[in-house]
Amino acid sequence: MHASTGEVLYVNPAIERLLSYAPETVIGRSFPDICAPEAVLRSAELIADAWEKGGAVSTELVLKSATGEKVPVEVSTRVTEVAKKPAIILYVRDIRERLRLQRIIEEKNKQLVESIEYARRLQLGALPTREELQNLFPASFWLYLPRDIVSGDFYWVGQREGTRYLAIGDCTGHGVPGAMMVMLSLAFLNQALNFYTTPAEILTFMHRNFCAVFDVEKVRDGAELILLAFPPQGPLMWASANRPLWYVEQGQFYEKKGERAPLGGSTDIGYTWQNQTLSLSAPARLFLSTDGYADQFGGPKSKKLTTREFKRILEESAALPLDQQEDFLRRFFSSWRGELEQVDDVLVVGVEVR
Repeated sequence: MHASTGEVLYVNPAIERLLSYAPETVIGRSFPDICAPEAVLRSAELIADAWEKGGAVSTELVLKSATGEKVPVEVSTRVTEVAKKPAIILYVRDIRERLRLQRIIEEKNKQLVESIEYARRLQLGALPTREELQNLFPASFWLYLPRDIVSGDFYWVGQREGTRYLAIGDCTGHGVPGAMMVMLSLAFLNQALNFYTTPAEILTFMHRNFCAVFDVEKVRDGAELILLAFPPQGPLMWASANRPLWYVEQGQFYEKKGERAPLGGSTDIGYTWQNQTLSLSAPARLFLSTDGYADQFGGPKSKKLTTREFKRILEESAALPLDQQEDFLRRFFSSWRGELEQVDDVLVVGVEVR
């Protein structure tokens, strides 16, 4: 093709298979003549760009066949000379099959996203509503930031015989696999509360059920979970499967370690959890968290936040009212992450004991 006029100087015989033109009927014509009307301007820009940049330009165009059919193609260029005339070679590749497959993939992706969105509605329906949370724990905040559409982290509340229960959990995986584990965990918790009253009994019940559902020799899936029981009178009772309990009392930050035994296949099936008690001098503030907040990469050096730094942030912001602390933690996380991808689901719960 002539670089300045766009006149076709030579055409490969393969054009007949692509566009149904005999090669001799194209030579001497302007290249835009065989472009679809909506591609004429882009074809002129392609020629100008190729000449200005000395070749190496690639774009997608729609050409017009001899029968009037629109044919999508990918065009790349190279600058050369033909009969001492400045010329641009166009390499044209049929992309109809690629676009057909792309449309199929896009439709499948759309269906998949719609399915996951529906799963999200189901998961949110299974989790306690904000009204339920506020009714049982009016002085609290709940920072819940799923990494994907659905989450492998969950929270749960319950009540029996005047005792209020609060749990958070981090299931194996995130996204759809994690969400399936969440639904199983919530079902186990609701079932357990019909038979047991102490956190240790409930965790042990859940563990046995995880092991019964999965082949523990092959599947190590399960959950890390901490469960607190607030009786009408007396100290708080709690049990934990690999999650700590943090609290601030009289301006001091404290940590209670959970048992290093997650629920499910990575813990011996006969393991039994133990109850722990905690007497607090009001006012005090409790913090429960999965590991997603502390594991997030970010900051000026794109490093992991770390649990140590996260505890410092909790301690320094504990003097704020609960709603302001939640807002502070949310804004800090967003600022810390910046443009980096969120690496895990995030769940942080704060409860004030008065």
